[in-house]
Amino acid sequence: MLQYRSCQRAIDAFSDRSDVLNKIMVLSVAIYPYLGDLIDDIYIYYFSCIDYVSIIQ
Repeated sequence: MLQYRSCQRAIDAFSDRSDVLNKIMVLSVAIYPYLGDLIDDIYIYYFSCIDYVSIIQ
């Protein structure tokens, strides 16, 4: 249940700023490969959270 709540907070945070995050991701992949990897990891976490939440609901 704890994972569900943290996932929900992550989803709320991402859904508010998704287009900003897309721009950051494009820039960071072009300019900062390390940062791009980090953002990829965050996106993977975010989308796995969506799967997790949709399974719960």
